Amino acid sequence: MLNKVKYACYALIALGLMAQSANAALITMTPSSQTIELGDTASIDVSISDFATDQYLGVYDFELAFNDSILSVSNIIFGTELGFSFQNDFSFGADLHVVLEASLEDAQYLIDNQASEFLLFTIEFTGTNYGSSSVALDFVLLGDQDGNEITDVDFNSARITVNNPNAVPEPSALGILFAGFAVIAFRTRKARSKLNRLN
Repeated sequence: MLNKVKYACYALIALGLMAQSANAALITMTPSSQTIELGDTASIDVSISDFATDQYLGVYDFELAFNDSILSVSNIIFGTELGFSFQNDFSFGADLHVVLEASLEDAQYLIDNQASEFLLFTIEFTGTNYGSSSVALDFVLLGDQDGNEITDVDFNSARITVNNPNAVPEPSALGILFAGFAVIAFRTRKARSKLNRLN
């Protein structure tokens, strides 16, 4: 029964969003870059802003793409700006995670209570392997308070690097290290030769 309700909500969201189109929104992922250790958690806040005049968010559906050999989704924490809402997240094939929320409030509630910029959700990843992975929006579907699709959406991506503490330094780093030792040895030799001349 619950699955039928869930799929009915998906269908209503899709039909409502196809009805008409409206314009403009900016989706921001912060921080845009972070480094963690193996087994640690990285959090990315996904926020929205820059709506057109008299436009408020009523529904969103995102597919987040990432490298699942490096990261795994450990938690989603939804924001509160959509009021009482249907919320869901699930893995969708390899390297994709779907996050969606549809407000069950009326349009006037969203108009009266929604800020011009707010947090949609926080997604937490656990580092499962060494490497670096982008976290990007692969699919974005937004609807306003009246069920009209919000088009012209801009967004950024984020990057999470899982450090390998046992990694061998890059050859260029070793070259800089040896050059530093050579400079120190040269200055030490020069200082000693000055001391010997003075004595």
